[in-house]
Amino acid sequence: MLLATLFSCQTGKNKNVALYNADSLITTQVAYLSEHKARLHKITKLGGKESEAATVPKSVKDWENELDIFRELASVNKPVNRRLYAVERSSDVKSNLEVKSFIGQPEPGKKEVEMPVKYLKVFYQNTPDNIRKIEAQYDESNALYTGSRFLKMEFQQVYNKTVLTSYSITGGQKIFMGDSVSYDISAFVTIPN
Repeated sequence: MLLATLFSCQTGKNKNVALYNADSLITTQVAYLSEHKARLHKITKLGGKESEAATVPKSVKDWENELDIFRELASVNKPVNRRLYAVERSSDVKSNLEVKSFIGQPEPGKKEVEMPVKYLKVFYQNTPDNIRKIEAQYDESNALYTGSRFLKMEFQQVYNKTVLTSYSITGGQKIFMGDSVSYDISAFVTIPN
């Protein structure tokens, strides 16, 4: 009986371990950017049209809406998905950063499982808490459309805090029985003095 209890407790702990807590990261960034009245400069290209805007999001809700797509990266932690990721650590050949990669792998001998996050790479300096960049591919498909997005966030240390300084979303969408649409969003965040 004691062994069964210990085993069930151990199994319960493993089920709750997150591969990467993207949701917490976004919540922290939203709070910081809103509190410090960060300015957002965004360039959007949709099809052949380009627009540019500079704003100061007025509330936490505005920042949440702005960064909401990055919360989708938390799907790597869903129990059905978590076991399908290979976790690798390496050095980035283009910088002095280390990289922790989560790469989707179908189970051997089984039909491929649809994972929304195909890969997630976290670039950091010295320790995983000192994030400098996140890159990911997020795919979605339903009866109306299929789409693929390449997501990127860049961070810097500002007053001993890791702060989002830019992000981009590049992708395309194919609507059922319709045209394909491509888009590119580049945003830069500045914190006033």
